[in-house]
Amino acid sequence: TESSTAQWANEDCDTQKLPFVCRRAGSVSVPAECPHEAQKPGKDIIAPGFPIHGIPCEYMLAVDAKSLVHLEILALEANPNIDFLEIYEGTMGHNLLANLTGTISNPAIYITKSANVMRVN
Repeated sequence: TESSTAQWANEDCDTQKLPFVCRRAGSVSVPAECPHEAQKPGKDIIAPGFPIHGIPCEYMLAVDAKSLVHLEILALEANPNIDFLEIYEGTMGHNLLANLTGTISNPAIYITKSANVMRVN
């Protein structure tokens, strides 16, 4: 189905002898809309509507005044050269740290150089 609450992953029954055709992917709560509150440190960010209908959102990640923001991207699935994940240092977006597209399956870490705020959209 095309519902954010009914995400299923097909299993290849030819190579694995399983007692079922499909199994439910790990339970992940997918938000229906962009968050209205600041993200809390250590929490996962999942795009609303993922994986069927992505909704563009902007996230402000902030830490204590004399700290730097560390953002770890565990995985990214974006249409190559169509959808992008932009990571900026600060709130204004003048200092682009990364512009990601396509599939990323290995964790990557992005750290602000001097600001305690990171904008991700």
